[in-house]
Amino acid sequence: MLIRGFQKLSMIDYPGLASSVVFFFGCNFRCSFCHNPELLDEATSVEYGLKTYTEEEILNYLEENLGFIDGVVVTGGEPTINAGLPEFIRKVYELGLKVKLDTNGTNFEMLQLLLEKKHVDFVAMDIKSCFENYEKITNSKIDTEVIKKSIDIVKRFPNYEFRITIAPGITKEDITKIGEYLNNVGANRTLAIQQFRPDKCLDKELQEYPKTSDKILEEFSAIAKPFFEKVVLRKE
Repeated sequence: MLIRGFQKLSMIDYPGLASSVVFFFGCNFRCSFCHNPELLDEATSVEYGLKTYTEEEILNYLEENLGFIDGVVVTGGEPTINAGLPEFIRKVYELGLKVKLDTNGTNFEMLQLLLEKKHVDFVAMDIKSCFENYEKITNSKIDTEVIKKSIDIVKRFPNYEFRITIAPGITKEDITKIGEYLNNVGANRTLAIQQFRPDKCLDKELQEYPKTSDKILEEFSAIAKPFFEKVVLRKE
């Protein structure tokens, strides 16, 4: 289990809470618009000169700052590919902190385990595209039935949201298809429409693209609203 990033305080990553953010190393997707490419593999990690944090460092900081921090966001990379994740989360939870997990939904077995342990208070799952375009968008071989199983598990957590980044290649039709599916399976509490930011991407050619405009975000949000109880926009 490798932790290659630690943000001591964030006011935006855990909705409504002051949180610390823990970045786990490694991911099984290669999305061209990924804004954390330094966390994907050793080659990119070396390029960006990342520091490795020990679990002890993280937990000591959290314990020393109880009262200032309400929760911890566990993100990546893709944290669920780390076998030691449940034990790390247990230690954070036992400090009395709430835990939010960010995931791409490729490890439904891990999500089921975390649901059963009841140590995760909030799950944010990224939906990369409509299912027929998943491999194209993620540049990875993926059985979308796995994604569907994860969706079914995520909707059973105390709090959850699904997220989609409006990156180049994502269309209004994608939003409609995603909305229809999530609504039909009862996973329709919240969808976050996220702004594409070109400041740092795995595919450096995308850094020549503009960030998603407010107009486009509003248009995509309007398409999604009939399918969800709540649609939120995430911008800079």
